[in-house]
Amino acid sequence: MERERGREADRQRGRDDLKHKDCGGGGSKRLVGRAQASARKKWEDKSLSEKITELYFGEKVMLLWLNKFAYASIFIMIGGWILFRFVGPSPNLYL
Repeated sequence: MERERGREADRQRGRDDLKHKDCGGGGSKRLVGRAQASARKKWEDKSLSEKITELYFGEKVMLLWLNKFAYASIFIMIGGWILFRFVGPSPNLYL
């Protein structure tokens, strides 16, 4: 029984600590922000800036993949040029 009372007291102290941490100017705003984040908008209801932000920072991260593709295509173009310029003439492909 003593352990149960001790555990209950620890739980109560934890709740009190949470209450004190959330009191204040920023705590309530954080809670409101979490509630708004959980209620997601549909793609059609978002403004243009929200769509761009969602694409760049959001779950889809489309711009990240486009950037990786562009970076990889640079090396593909350089490799193709090297093949065309140096490897192609050696077996007399371009008579």
